[in-house]
Amino acid sequence: MISVDLPIIGKRHSKKVVFCDNDETTLCDSSLLGETISSALFKTNIIKYEHEESVKAGRQILTGQLQKGKSIIALDNHKGHNNYAIVVSGGKAVLCHRSYNPDGHTWSTPPGNNQAQHFNLLDSRTYILDMDIRENYSKLDKVFLINPNLRKPINVEYTVSWV
Repeated sequence: MISVDLPIIGKRHSKKVVFCDNDETTLCDSSLLGETISSALFKTNIIKYEHEESVKAGRQILTGQLQKGKSIIALDNHKGHNNYAIVVSGGKAVLCHRSYNPDGHTWSTPPGNNQAQHFNLLDSRTYILDMDIRENYSKLDKVFLINPNLRKPINVEYTVSWV
């Protein structure tokens, strides 16, 4: 069984597609990938068909609160279970998980299901945090990463994965 990452075609999303026909493996040509799979490929059995973008990674420098630049970023999130792996270097960071509040049209209420609202992330440690992202008033929860220091920048590396 082989999986192959296919490039994005026009406005279509990139997919990971694996085909298996008895002992032979057939890979989908990127020109055949779209909203539906070409009828020529229905001769094979589809073993796995999923969005390629189930993992996102990034690196960011968060400046101090009084410095020019970004001191806060919103991390990617999708409805359901999300796994965040975060490494902070050069100081500490705060991770905030918030739900939508229709009264002020902001993400200011605590998340549901007795989840923690804040995590203090210390220097040079790897944190693996599991969060349940829910929908509140038709808006998804948001996860923010903040540099609480006024002048000192920090480096942040993160990986977000979801099911």
